[in-house]
Amino acid sequence: MSAREVLSAHLAQIATHNPALNAVITLDAERATERAREADEALARGENWGPLHGVPFTLKDAGFQRPPGYEGNPRGRSGSSMKPPARLS
Repeated sequence: MSAREVLSAHLAQIATHNPALNAVITLDAERATERAREADEALARGENWGPLHGVPFTLKDAGFQRPPGYEGNPRGRSGSSMKPPARLS
């Protein structure tokens, strides 16, 4: 399976189950699709980005900068100095 195919399956599951779960607050499907395409192209060139190459995953955003309009957990850390990881490997 390609990274795009795997991502498509994950996005379908999010669309099906997230309305009831509300587990994914900020979804950037456009950027995820772009990264999946890049992962597939890199693999075709023989590049390996590590054990998570092309694997879609969610990242807990508590403590990171909130996007405009975010009204998440009122007990969350607003104004936190935490930075999201630049690379996971």
